[in-house]
Amino acid sequence: MTEPVADRAPVFERLPDPPAWADLEAFAALDREAFAADGLTAGNLRLVSLAGRLYIARLEGQVAGQAVVLGRLDGPGAFLLGLAVGRVWRGRQVGRGLLRFVLADLAAAEAPFLELTVDPANTPAVTLYEKEGFHRERLVPDLLGPGKPRLIMRRSLP
Repeated sequence: MTEPVADRAPVFERLPDPPAWADLEAFAALDREAFAADGLTAGNLRLVSLAGRLYIARLEGQVAGQAVVLGRLDGPGAFLLGLAVGRVWRGRQVGRGLLRFVLADLAAAEAPFLELTVDPANTPAVTLYEKEGFHRERLVPDLLGPGKPRLIMRRSLP
């Protein structure tokens, strides 16, 4: 991979249904980079796309960021399953821009809120979410297994 060019802006999009396999594979590679063993495969992402929305940020023809949003069965809101930015693209506002794109898309779909979980030790992510209007709901000590706490955060959508 070549070094990123600093003066280019990311392009944000919601993937169509069905998503292209090349996009799913790039999405899955970034998911594994960000979430290691918890990362989703391209096949899993295709299944997730049947029940939710997949978003990507492209920079220089590459998938630089991604987000997965699912609908909720217990109410009208949405749930952000994951948002990640590739290491080489961090510090370029890709995550903030992608999150804002997702929020605007969900607001247009009249979702009343977006909820997410985040590792409470991931200070950059918690700070980003708070700056974008999310508030802390509660801390769940072992949500993803023993010793894997998650902070539940929520933002109302206009």
